[in-house]
Amino acid sequence: MTNDTIVYRVDADDRIVSVSSAWDPFAIANNGREVTASSVLGKNLFEFIGDRTTRHIYRQMLARIRAGGNLRYRYRCDSPDCRRLMEMQIVATAEKGGVEFRSVTVEEHPRTPMVVPQADGALDPDPEELQRACGWCNRLDVDGTWMEIEDALPRLRLLERASPPTVTHGICEDCLARMTEELEFATGA
Repeated sequence: MTNDTIVYRVDADDRIVSVSSAWDPFAIANNGREVTASSVLGKNLFEFIGDRTTRHIYRQMLARIRAGGNLRYRYRCDSPDCRRLMEMQIVATAEKGGVEFRSVTVEEHPRTPMVVPQADGALDPDPEELQRACGWCNRLDVDGTWMEIEDALPRLRLLERASPPTVTHGICEDCLARMTEELEFATGA
C-alpha cells in the first residue's frame, strides 16, 4: 500500500491547474494512462465526470468549499487487482476560487485481477451496452440493486460474454444520501 497523497487543484473556473508528483504514478499503476497530468492539466474538471448526478454533487461540494467549508469523506478507488478505500479532503486554496482535492489510501486489499472496459476514457466511444457502477463505492447496478463487483459478476455473467458491457459511472442512492448529508454538515471546522 502506498501512502502518497494524490493532490489536484482547480481554479475558480474549475480548470485543473496542478497535480502532485504522485498523480502520474497512481494513474499509470491503475490503468489510467489517459488521465495522466499531460492529459488533464488545463481541462475543466467536469470533462471527467460523465454522470449528471455526480456532476451536481461535485458542483455542490465546490460551492460549499468556496463558501468557507471543508469536506472529508471516504470512497472506493479500485484497480483491476486491488480493492482500495481512500479518503478525500477538499479545501479552499489561497487563490480566489481555487480548490484543492487531496486523496490518500486508507486500505488496500489484493484480489484476483478483473478487467472491465470503462466508458470513461474507453477506446470505444459508443459502446453497445453499458453497465452502471457507483463512482463512490464501486458497486455495480444489477437490476436496480447495487452489489459488490465480486457478487455482481456471476449474476451478470459479465466474464462469460464474448464482449462484456462497458462500465459507466454514476452514484448509487446510498452514496448520494451520504454525500448529501456530508454536504449539509460541511463547515469551516
